[in-house]
Formats: sequence, structure tokens, C-alpha cells
Amino acid sequence: MVFQEENYKLATLLRLGPYSAPINPIEAVWSFMKAKLNEVHSERMMNMLNNVDKLPGDTQIQYRLKYLEKLINDSIIQVTPLKCLNCCNHVMQHYPNIMALGDLQVGV
Repeated sequence: MVFQEENYKLATLLRLGPYSAPINPIEAVWSFMKAKLNEVHSERMMNMLNNVDKLPGDTQIQYRLKYLEKLINDSIIQVTPLKCLNCCNHVMQHYPNIMALGDLQVGV
């Protein structure tokens, strides 16, 4: 019904899948950060399981929450402005094909 209105008669509806990660730069940033988080976690997991940094009086839940918070903070610093720019530049390669209503190339 919207396209029948005068203001929208020349508009074109672009149909994208509900999840178009290859054209969303933040998905690439999250993927990078999750990889860093997994890398740091695998290095520190034995220390966490052995309660190496547990403070007296902390419950196991408090200790693990503090561990996760530090893990995230230590991983997120890897997401630099340059890394974000690289992710934006990477997804832009898909835009010309999408604007021509072509198929989205996955894994490129």
C-alpha cells in the first residue's frame, strides 16, 4: 500500500534476507572480537578453573563474573578504529552487486 502513495511511486523495494551479515560491518567486528575473546579465554582457562585470582570472600559466581568481565575488557581493546575501518571496507565490496539486485556473495 505504501508504494501506491504518490511520494513512493518511484521507490524500489530491496528484499534482503532477515540476516545479512556480509553487508553489516558490525557483524565482522563482533566476529573479530569473539575470536580474540576465545583466544584469551583459552590462554587463561586453567587459571580460572583453579581459582588462581579468586579473592577471599568471593563466591564462585562472583569470581567467575569478575573473570568474564576482565576477559571481555582485555579482548575489546583489540577492536581499534583501524580494525573497524577494515571491517567497513571489507563489506563494501558487496554493495555494488546488491545495488544491482544481484545475489549476495557469501564467503568472499
